[in-house]
Amino acid sequence: MADNKIIGYKKIFGFVLPDWVNENIIRVGLIGLLSTVVMLLVLIFLIWPNFTTVEARSAVLVDSRRDLESLRSSSQGLERIKSDLSATDQARILAAMPTEYSPDAAIYLLRRVSADTGVSIISYSLPSGVLLGNSTTPNGGAEGEMVSLVAYPVRITLAAPVESLLAFISRIESSLPFGVVSDLNLQEVTKLSRAAGDKTVQMAMEIRFYQSVLRTVNIIKLQPISAENLGLAKELANYNLLTVPESTETEVLPPEGSGDIFGI
Repeated sequence: MADNKIIGYKKIFGFVLPDWVNENIIRVGLIGLLSTVVMLLVLIFLIWPNFTTVEARSAVLVDSRRDLESLRSSSQGLERIKSDLSATDQARILAAMPTEYSPDAAIYLLRRVSADTGVSIISYSLPSGVLLGNSTTPNGGAEGEMVSLVAYPVRITLAAPVESLLAFISRIESSLPFGVVSDLNLQEVTKLSRAAGDKTVQMAMEIRFYQSVLRTVNIIKLQPISAENLGLAKELANYNLLTVPESTETEVLPPEGSGDIFGI
């Protein structure tokens, strides 16, 4: 049985439309509409739920690129250390603030400088819990720091003319390992110098030695070495490098009391 057809009309996708309607335009429009619907569904159900993940991974990529640049700068800094600093300069840097505190080295340094400047050591006392012959590795320092400095104060009483005492202080602060004289009133030293002249006087002071504590190193956070850093490293060549001979044993001085002054 033949399909009934209305004159002047035609069917397009099951719809009865006038003959003047362009079938191709209807097809293109429907295909475009269906494509838009599919794209919206993909956006809503696939892309949008993963948008946060894409942003997070993009941020990770940016951080990774920044870390890569930091690694390149750190590598260049290490290469600059090798090329611009000799082995002797590098050894002086390590000796300035050693990674392991040695009471024997501290006492040896004090005795060596006292002998060179004509000063007598009357007494000394080490920090609480530190003994001669033992090295210490403390865990102090703020969390997150790659390197922290720990101070070890040594209380010492000296006897000598004031000029010799001043020479002792100057020599201590210009020697390696670093020693910083504290708990000393320079005004009192000046008054004492005027009053005592060339007479032998006693003076108590505190000398701080430092230990550098190296923690877990994050290479990414290393800063490239600067010209100022290199200049400071070069300045260490003017400091007296004092090392403890391997065959030398430190003579233990009495922690309290008196010692000989010019044989008396």
